[in-house]
Amino acid sequence: MTTRPTYVIDRAKIQAQGDRTVADALRDVPGVTMFRYGAFGAQANYGVLGATSEQTLVLVNGFPVAAGSSGSIDLGTFSTVDVERIEVVEGGGSTLYGSSAVGGIINIITGHTPKSPYLELADGTYGEQDARIEVGQQGFGLGFERHIAANSFAFPSQDGFPAGTRTNDWAQATAGRLDYQSNPNSSYTFDASLGNDSVKLGVPGNLSFLTPEALQATSQMDGHLSIARHTPNAALILSFSGASARLDYDDPQNGGENDTYDSRTQVSLRDVVANPSGSLVAGADFSRESALLNLGAFSVPPLATAALAQSAVYAQYRDDIAKGVVVTGGLRGEHDAPQGSVLEPSLGTAFAFAGARLSANYAGTFRVPTIDELYYPGFSNPLLVPERSKNLDATFSLPLGAAGASLSWFDRQAVNLIALNANFVPENIARASLAGLIFSGHTAPLHGIVATLGITDMYRALNLTPGQPAVRLDFEPVMTTTLGLERPFAGDAFAFGVNAQIRGPHNESGVLRDGDTTVDAYLRGRFARNLIGSVRVYNLGNERFAPILGYPAPGRTVEFELSTR
Repeated sequence: MTTRPTYVIDRAKIQAQGDRTVADALRDVPGVTMFRYGAFGAQANYGVLGATSEQTLVLVNGFPVAAGSSGSIDLGTFSTVDVERIEVVEGGGSTLYGSSAVGGIINIITGHTPKSPYLELADGTYGEQDARIEVGQQGFGLGFERHIAANSFAFPSQDGFPAGTRTNDWAQATAGRLDYQSNPNSSYTFDASLGNDSVKLGVPGNLSFLTPEALQATSQMDGHLSIARHTPNAALILSFSGASARLDYDDPQNGGENDTYDSRTQVSLRDVVANPSGSLVAGADFSRESALLNLGAFSVPPLATAALAQSAVYAQYRDDIAKGVVVTGGLRGEHDAPQGSVLEPSLGTAFAFAGARLSANYAGTFRVPTIDELYYPGFSNPLLVPERSKNLDATFSLPLGAAGASLSWFDRQAVNLIALNANFVPENIARASLAGLIFSGHTAPLHGIVATLGITDMYRALNLTPGQPAVRLDFEPVMTTTLGLERPFAGDAFAFGVNAQIRGPHNESGVLRDGDTTVDAYLRGRFARNLIGSVRVYNLGNERFAPILGYPAPGRTVEFELSTR
């Protein structure tokens, strides 16, 4: 029994909805916000419980993968090929993985090993085409995907910009992943993964500053190797992991080329000891991040290098102190060079009674500024200091037979919160306060149909700098609602789903932006044992809006897919 709210997007849901990227798969998770800069290939800003991308810890198979320069990874192009499931753990602080998990953790679990080869081909509007294949044999899993999109679409006048046609918005993406898992019943086990996502695209720019000749190429790579020794009540795990990112950007009309090269390496040792009532996890992490910024005409000298290092020790204990009662406690000591050291505790408890469940947690977080925030010329602030916050959350869950509902509350009090000002320069906000409620529920199946509802009420997200009027933080809509109606395959030939997201207004650099509503739908038919045809419609109502000011979203899109499952 876990004490933190956790949502799992499994393989079946990813395939049913046709989620090509991790950002696609997360769009309906209560408590998760997602703002995209456009069609496929465009960057996605994400966050959990009001946190920004930089304040959300992203893991692949339990290891951090965010770029050292930006502190984030582009989930808008991170392929779901070979992804088994995605776990979203909501709540600030993580004893096991790092105190920078301000809003929560997104853990991408790979290693899908199909019993028979999986093949999928898709074609859609705006020139989108997709092909992927996955095979597995004796613990090995291999996945490959190729996705292209022209993304040329007309948009209406909005936000003071005249109507026009979006051009130079094409994208070509290639993704591959190799996984291995040894026999789990052996005394020694091995698991490893290696993945790469490469994207070439045109960068159309903001409608107020078009870049019709700009091009960008990115390459994200991650990998890990873990060796574990198992005894009847314990496991000792030694892990090596790394991630790298390369971004090449070239705009001949505005200064030419500037590039960023990132690398991250980590060595971890973890010991897991179990007893009849609980478990103890203790370990140490040692990591280093470095970045090379080749800024070309933007800077003299054109090259800038920087590095950050982190060492940490931690311990977390979980105990079932009575029937239906769980208590957890953890402590993480971290040294982030050159920003300093921190010691952050975490406490949690959960009670199960009469079928219901109540849990509560407290944790501290500590996020150091990223390399970009400190050193990127013209858009950095070398005077930044680390941000710290205290986080509380509580969740009440009530199963109702095959149905269920939960209500969560969270509160975060932050000092020196790092945020962008109107000139896109990061600064410390002396004090910020965020709080909200999340309702999540689903019905019991009726003729195989399940209805879902998620409501996030971010009733407080304020900049409370002393001596200034309280103002709402950017990209924090008060209300976000998701509704779903889905019927999976159940021994017959058809499956379908309809999902809607209703997002309320939000502030953006001092401008109040309207909300938006999008509805997606799919219909799948099984024509043979290993042949499924799918039709998917995104933005069914053809709503025309710009999630981010000056970056219009495409209208209605239609996709046709053939797959073996």
